[in-house]
Amino acid sequence: MTSDIEPLMERFARQALLTSLVVGTLVGAVLPGRRWSWLAVGAAGGVAAVSALLFQTWSTYDEEAFRNPRFEGSLERAPEILRTVEKHVEGFDDIRGRIGILSQQVANLYRATVVSPQAGDEVLLLHVSDIHLSPLGVEVVRQLASQFGVDAVVDTGDLTSSGFPLEGRIGDLIAGIPVPYYLAPGNHDSPEVRTALAAVPNVTVLDSSVVDIGGLRVLGLADPTFTADNRIGTAEAAAEKRRQAAAVGRLAAARRPDVLAVHDPALAEDAAGEVPLVVAGHRHQRGSEEREGTRFLTVGSTGATGLGSFTVATQLEYEAEVLHFSGGRLVAVHYVSLGGIGGSFQIDRVVIEPPSTPDRAPVTPEPDADADEQPGPTEGTGDGRG
Repeated sequence: MTSDIEPLMERFARQALLTSLVVGTLVGAVLPGRRWSWLAVGAAGGVAAVSALLFQTWSTYDEEAFRNPRFEGSLERAPEILRTVEKHVEGFDDIRGRIGILSQQVANLYRATVVSPQAGDEVLLLHVSDIHLSPLGVEVVRQLASQFGVDAVVDTGDLTSSGFPLEGRIGDLIAGIPVPYYLAPGNHDSPEVRTALAAVPNVTVLDSSVVDIGGLRVLGLADPTFTADNRIGTAEAAAEKRRQAAAVGRLAAARRPDVLAVHDPALAEDAAGEVPLVVAGHRHQRGSEEREGTRFLTVGSTGATGLGSFTVATQLEYEAEVLHFSGGRLVAVHYVSLGGIGGSFQIDRVVIEPPSTPDRAPVTPEPDADADEQPGPTEGTGDGRG
């Protein structure tokens, strides 16, 4: 757009200066008692006046205004203007339609490549993270949850972005997801946002609590830091999580869950060997590794870049993973990536082998861990990462 506008403006400037020269000369020529010197004065005056106008126009020129136009005028004209603009802007409903088509295609591929469950102890969880207040990210979750027929959604945090109380209204969108939604809050989800989301009917905010999902025990922990206000630095936030990692490990050993859900995998470092599976986000990239018989899974950002990821070319995608459990053990991961204006999608199926260490002897879970075993919240921190 800029490459088209600038040559036009340069040509207009040349034409305007030439016109001012001619008009100024003619004005000098028709004045009563004219002299030859008046022709030069008229020409110079015309060029000077137009040059001043052109300079003012160029100094206030802002190409971003073409991308983000502002409309001013009487209030009664606003609806008419907006209707005109909406005719030329791709609507949100069309974007939702694309997501629906993509998720249907992915679900069809899933059903074509995965044997249907035969036992009654199968559980499917949709693991998402780092939506960062993206309405389209929530729509991706809703569509995938519906198409894959999952038992629940486990969100490992940073559902919001700045932590303002108003951001809790994203819960209105979460309420449209047709399965239970379990949130382990992240470092961008403020205490006020966590409270607002806990009031949404299908949302359960996990904070040192265990929930049962079809017989699968999931322990969720809220991130002990809130970094969106940048009150302290990244190093101090990381140090706080390292300090609390030991308590998290003890809590996992006491509760004996099948899954530990945290936002930052650093918080679960000491849970290795104490729990079969840790799911997390925070890093905005996919990851999978096994340590001491514990598999650590991180999922990329389910929020991607919001609306831009479906309207302009981008390498960032909406990412999520469907976790397939049988008998309380993770047996397969189906990693889903959606994105791009071309409607691209990709699904990777990874079969999970049994852990390298022997299974632990069954232990009756304790109803509650001691208070000093549970990591507690701390005041704000600063962290540039999601």
